[in-house]
Amino acid sequence: MVHARQLGIIAGPENDFFARALDTLDVPLADRTDPELLEPTRGFVELMDDARRSADYPSCLAVLLVAEWLYLEWATRPEEEPPEEPLQAEWIALHSGRAFTAWVEFLRAEFDRVCAGIEPAHRERVQALFVRAVDLELAFFDAAYA
Repeated sequence: MVHARQLGIIAGPENDFFARALDTLDVPLADRTDPELLEPTRGFVELMDDARRSADYPSCLAVLLVAEWLYLEWATRPEEEPPEEPLQAEWIALHSGRAFTAWVEFLRAEFDRVCAGIEPAHRERVQALFVRAVDLELAFFDAAYA
C-alpha cells in the first residue's frame, strides 16, 4: 500500500513538476528524451537498473532509500531560507513535509526490517549497493557544481 501510494505521487505531482520545470527552462525535447548523462548519473541509472533486475527487495530498498533520504535532508534544512524561485520552492515542497518524511521513515524502517533477517553474504551485497549509491549521489552533486 505504501509503495503504491508513493508510485502515484511520482506518476502524478512529481512527474507534473518535472514536465513544467523542463518547459519553464526551455529544455529541448532531445535533451529530455535522450540527454547526455554525466558519469555519476550514468552510474546511478545503472545501479538502479541492476537493483531492479535483481528483483531483490533489500537491494531495491538500499538504492531507493539513499536517494529519497538525501532529498529529504536537502529539502528540510531549517537553517536555510526558503528560495524565492518558484520551481526551487516547489521541489522543496515535494521533498519535505509530513507525507514525504513519512515515506522516508517507512523506507528506513522497512530497510532495517528486511535486512535484519538476511544472511551475512547477502547483507554485504546490500551494504555495497547502499555505499555505492551514496558515493554516486555525492559524485552527482560534485559534478553538478564543478
